[in-house]
Amino acid sequence: ADIFCLSLGKGVGRAVCILYALWFSFYAGFLLRSGADRFIITVFHGAGAWIFIISMLLLCLPAALGQVRYLGRSAMIFRPLMAAVLLLITVSGFLSIDLSPLLPVTASDLLPNAYGALETANVLAVVFYLAFLRRNIEGKFRCRDYLGWCICLLLILFLITTACIGMFGAHLT
Repeated sequence: ADIFCLSLGKGVGRAVCILYALWFSFYAGFLLRSGADRFIITVFHGAGAWIFIISMLLLCLPAALGQVRYLGRSAMIFRPLMAAVLLLITVSGFLSIDLSPLLPVTASDLLPNAYGALETANVLAVVFYLAFLRRNIEGKFRCRDYLGWCICLLLILFLITTACIGMFGAHLT
């Protein structure tokens, strides 16, 4: 908020902050509802969405009300666990994939693949937002300290995308 107010002026900066707050509120509601719908469709048929929405809200509330540094420390603790779960699910997905949609890659596939890579990079764009939290980091910030995790995330994304294309086809993926 301070960055917007300093660079755009108080009036316009606050207006932009209000727009961001409205957008994030809408988006959080969308994520809660779509996450609940995913649980209902895949596992808990016939359950009400409200139970998942309330439980996810209660699980996220301590993080949302806490300090940024505690949230960052929690993320450092949970990231190996989350990476392992994603990797386990993806590897189990490889048991039922069809490799024919994956190969051969032709010259006509390069432009759509590059476009898809940009869309995938959008998922990792949160790194740019986290750069603003740099003032909360103790010690010197070095990219090489995060390079291993970035490569790990890219590898997991590659495996997830490969498994999805092999299971559902390129068009649906």
